[in-house]
Amino acid sequence: MKTKSKSTGGFTLIEVIAVLVILGILSAVAIGKYLEINNSARISTLKSAVGAARSQASLVYYYNMLSSRGVETNAWNAVMSGNVCAKVSADGYPDDFAFDCSDINNVRLVIKATAGGMVASGSFTRPRD
Repeated sequence: MKTKSKSTGGFTLIEVIAVLVILGILSAVAIGKYLEINNSARISTLKSAVGAARSQASLVYYYNMLSSRGVETNAWNAVMSGNVCAKVSADGYPDDFAFDCSDINNVRLVIKATAGGMVASGSFTRPRD
């Protein structure tokens, strides 16, 4: 007499649960890495905006230094009176992006860029002869 062999046509419940647990762990790690990379990209964006504002302040300073034939006070007054941050385009930055260039004195201009609760800052120091 022939006996029929039992064929297995699927996965056991334990195997399915094990795969789901492994996928859950992998997705938790992947989401954490994604958020970390996303935050790093936002910080880099803010730092580049601060760099652009520093470059703009430098251009304003040295342009006015040349225009005033080397009168350093006139050049620094141009940096203090002109809103350097307003001259930097906000295109390509996050929607909630904001500059703050209000912290200025006779020695340096402090530039802050904020977006999404993150802050990056830098400064342009008045060059001395």
